Amino acid sequence: MSDARCEVLLTADKAWTEDNGKIGLAGIFEKLNLPQFPVQILPFSLYVRLSDVARGSHTLVVNVISEDTHSTLCSVTVGFVTQQDSEVFQLQFPVPSMVVPSPGKYAIHLSLNGVQVAKRFLEAEKVGS
Repeated sequence: MSDARCEVLLTADKAWTEDNGKIGLAGIFEKLNLPQFPVQILPFSLYVRLSDVARGSHTLVVNVISEDTHSTLCSVTVGFVTQQDSEVFQLQFPVPSMVVPSPGKYAIHLSLNGVQVAKRFLEAEKVGS
């Protein structure tokens, strides 16, 4: 099986896995509209869909990094096991609360077994007076 790759990486207010294995998402977003900076944001969820995942144990690491300062705001590590080679593997997991120091662009780096498989951006903007 070829190297795994990320097909989908979504940020959402909430994600959950139902008893039948379906994953639900509520409040998908790409922008943080915040009243002030710095500000502590609430935890949120990530939904990840991977393809071509080989059978075995895997480590998924997510880092949220400021594009301006290159500082890491948050890091999450998730381990999972696949029982067989998988054309598609999906999972959802929480990202803890973090402090967003200023308006700007924040990158979500996703690595699988030490190899970066995705990079998406969140834009933080000040709203209101």
